[in-house]
Amino acid sequence: MLKTLLFVPLLTAICAAELVSIANYTGKHDPTAFEPKPVSGALVNDKLYTFGGWFRVSYVVDPDSFKDNFIFNQENHKNTTDSSQVYDISKDEWSFETKTPKPLRHATTQVVDKLIYFFEIGLEKRSSSMDMWKYDTESKEWSTLPDIPFLWNGNLNSCFDGQSKIYFTGSDGSDRNIIHVYDTTSDQWIKNPIFMDKRLGIKQMICKEDYIKFIAKDLKGLDDEPTSFSWSIDDGPFINDETFELFSTSYLDGSTVSDNYSFTGNYDSGSNAQYGDWVYLTNVRRTETIVYKLNIITHENITMATLPYDLSVPLVAPVNENELLLLGGAEPFQYGRTHRNDIKKYNHKLIFSQQEHDEL
Repeated sequence: MLKTLLFVPLLTAICAAELVSIANYTGKHDPTAFEPKPVSGALVNDKLYTFGGWFRVSYVVDPDSFKDNFIFNQENHKNTTDSSQVYDISKDEWSFETKTPKPLRHATTQVVDKLIYFFEIGLEKRSSSMDMWKYDTESKEWSTLPDIPFLWNGNLNSCFDGQSKIYFTGSDGSDRNIIHVYDTTSDQWIKNPIFMDKRLGIKQMICKEDYIKFIAKDLKGLDDEPTSFSWSIDDGPFINDETFELFSTSYLDGSTVSDNYSFTGNYDSGSNAQYGDWVYLTNVRRTETIVYKLNIITHENITMATLPYDLSVPLVAPVNENELLLLGGAEPFQYGRTHRNDIKKYNHKLIFSQQEHDEL
């Protein structure tokens, strides 16, 4: 196995992150093809399940036809798969798992015990659908669930409350954010949604006992506070740095308050994940990617590692608080790049350790 040590200093701690190669992904998904998307996956116990994917296919171009090229005729130059793979962490082995009900390019997942819920499903030539599926990792059976009964803007975020309900809302709250509720016991949508009293651009949502925590941009007065761009001709493409905050929303009446904690970076190009009260964020720069973990309760923010590549849309799957699986990924900023990465994608486990000592 190839191992790389990345050392990241903190003011009051000595930290080291070990990047360990794992077995190569055996699926077909190519995150660099077409619109960059991570492979659809979910971690259940000690196994990582991946589903579907899209990839390039060979084609012949008619030099006399203006439209017979990749840009104007993309649908004929890509394919999707219904194949599902599973990675056994303890054995460091990939194997075939199952076939999805239909070939899919990508989907968003939510884990409930040993069940995986699928939504925002991108079927072959459709960017997204209203379908919902459920996969039982024990019985290996698929179920078709009631369609999503609402429209949303942006990505569809979700979180599970640890009991019986999954909460959903669109990431783009330019009009307003409405939280819809799905009951996993009855497999039915609850008719009374939660109306939030703030407009948020949501990156991630986490269900807690008494409230929903959001990592989001406050869209109030957004026109007066434009997004911050960092750009110069010498440095290459611009970086879209934005300020995110932590918010808490009541299950009862949708009242939303700020935690008065914020941070800035290019997090929209990166990936995110959650384990307990920790969220994992990737800040994509021009020649590196900084991996953070943030405690949404205490606001403790720790730099886990600085990867020596700019890497967008990897699948990030936390094994525990200090270990992440990094799978796939693509080079961001396709236009205006001044360099190419030596490594095109990741099949790695990131292991973080921290040794406390007295402050100097």
